[in-house]
Amino acid sequence: PGRGSDFSRLTGEEIESINVLKDASAAIYGARSANGVILVTTKRGKIGEAPKVTFTYDLGLQQPTRVVKMADAVLYTNAYNDLLDITGGAPMYTQAVLDHYRDQDDPILYPNTNWFDEIIKPISAQHKYGVSINGGSERVAYFVQFNGQFQDGMYKNSATKYNQYNLRSNIDINVTKSLKLSFDVSARQQHKDYSAFPSSDIFYITIKMKPTGGAYFPNGYLRGGTNPVVLVQDLTGYNKTTRNTLNTTMTAKWDLGFLTKGLSVEGKVAYDVITSFNKTFQKNWTYWKYDEITELYEEKQVAYFPTPTLKETQTNATTTTVNANINYDRDFSGHHVTALAGFEQSSYRQNSFNAAINKFDSDILDEFFAGSADKSYYAIGGSAKETARRSFFGRLGYDYKSKYMIQGVIRFDGSENFPKENRWGVFPGVSAGWRISGEPWIKDNAPWLSNLKVRASYGEQGNDAISAFQYLTTYKYSSSTRYDMLIDGSDVSAIIPGNLPNANVTWEVAKTWNVGIDGSIQNGLFAWEVEYFKTRRSNILCKRNASIPYYSGLVGNLPSENIGIVSNQGVEVQMHHSNRVGDFIYNISGNFMYAKNRIEYMDETPWGEGYERMNQTGRPMGAGLYYRAIGINKTQEDLEKYPQMSGATLGDLIYADLDGDGQAEPGGKAAGSEKKYPRVRLGRK
Repeated sequence: PGRGSDFSRLTGEEIESINVLKDASAAIYGARSANGVILVTTKRGKIGEAPKVTFTYDLGLQQPTRVVKMADAVLYTNAYNDLLDITGGAPMYTQAVLDHYRDQDDPILYPNTNWFDEIIKPISAQHKYGVSINGGSERVAYFVQFNGQFQDGMYKNSATKYNQYNLRSNIDINVTKSLKLSFDVSARQQHKDYSAFPSSDIFYITIKMKPTGGAYFPNGYLRGGTNPVVLVQDLTGYNKTTRNTLNTTMTAKWDLGFLTKGLSVEGKVAYDVITSFNKTFQKNWTYWKYDEITELYEEKQVAYFPTPTLKETQTNATTTTVNANINYDRDFSGHHVTALAGFEQSSYRQNSFNAAINKFDSDILDEFFAGSADKSYYAIGGSAKETARRSFFGRLGYDYKSKYMIQGVIRFDGSENFPKENRWGVFPGVSAGWRISGEPWIKDNAPWLSNLKVRASYGEQGNDAISAFQYLTTYKYSSSTRYDMLIDGSDVSAIIPGNLPNANVTWEVAKTWNVGIDGSIQNGLFAWEVEYFKTRRSNILCKRNASIPYYSGLVGNLPSENIGIVSNQGVEVQMHHSNRVGDFIYNISGNFMYAKNRIEYMDETPWGEGYERMNQTGRPMGAGLYYRAIGINKTQEDLEKYPQMSGATLGDLIYADLDGDGQAEPGGKAAGSEKKYPRVRLGRK
């Protein structure tokens, strides 16, 4: 079953192998395979193998890749005075003040603070440990592992930390020579602790802080204001989440070789449970204020929050998946035939409940019973959702002596996200390959060429990951004051119209072509994989903008329709080198990928003749409209020479006049040729 979100939480010690499917071979995995499939196989025991106990420990050290370099107090104060001088203002900082910041002879009144140095540690540690036992008897094989992980936050005096505990048990039982049962259980508990402020707020506030402020007084007392050093600590409260995950799978495989050689059936039932509990408590904190006259410190309390608040959220989710298939795998004197036919059904249900009290008289107790008795400060909410899929699939393959290979797949996928007439989608795929190195003329003339194969594939995948019930007229509850109704002296929620329906909503479809060549020399001394791919996604849900006039009043309220088209193409290269020198074995690998996408159609309002550069169609996804900077206003001559934005002054950017109207706005924008995701990606190991 699809457990993609769990992949990053697995440890290397429990993984047997990882396979990445990017071409038509991924089509057999259905609605969630449009972006490729990652198959992860966990370790298992072996029949008749003696018990083996393994203990592992890893220590990792981490640090920020890059931290913004900020101006110190000396540079900042001088630059600020220069800015005022340019604009005709009086200097903010006198020479005496500038001298204090430079000489640092009075750190109480004239501190010089690098705020990122104050909140970020130069290095943080993470620990991983685990113990496993695997083996097997005559009929039973087992692999059992327990492991844990602790990761410290990157902040100083940090409230941020992460703990994780995993337990895995994979049991295989040979009931008879032809019947095998497997029971797999994976349990995980995660603890995520943060301060009451998210990292986005912490970094935003930190980057806005002036270096002329201080984090601490020389005696170690905390200074006031929205001080970043306190935002990373639990002095402001906390945000804690405990997440429990249980994955269970029971598999039965029956070899039907007594009927015909190579025939078998297999069935799986998977049941997953995920629970998550979040508790967020926010409170004000104390700081110290220095009195210049008395030279004494006075303890104060920040009034950042009007009052302490507490919110708790509980979310429970279950997934049930049933899978059954019949397999055929047989070789006829070098003619190898494989076939598979199967059925799969999955259902998902989630329930969520949250409650909050937004007033506490004291921050000593962080429980609901200690909150205000005034129910006007209470807030409750909840939600539920469910989804289901049903699929039938088949695969037929043939190869001759592993030299000439062809395989076809087909899926019939049904999703409740579409109306009955569009509920089912048909998604075929085909692939072929030729292992040239298997030819006698290669074996005889180039024995050093261990493997050389060319391959090609075409496949279609559907996507149903959309908002549910788009094909129905919906209504929703609203507690907005616009809809409040007074009934018997009480406010009540109203039922209001939801989104307009699209009765024709259907599957998004990705059609992918791949061509590749794989090879290796001297049994892996050097190996490569080179692949060209192209994908065309159609029926993408988006709203009409151009074909519906704005004066109709419908723009912005129309349902999404399957009208968008996006193409994507690129090349990927992977290279590997492995060798053994005595008892020393080493492996080196690297990969390169170049990929670009293009919006083919999105019902975009055309900008008109001469403004085609502002159209999104034909550009990469996510390439917005931008002004093109060509320099900086360094002199008064620059301000007079170039078209300027309203209010531009010395030090501001100079923007290109793209439409030649003598103004930098509003027609001076152009759709970007790049997007926020890079076209080129590199990796090495």
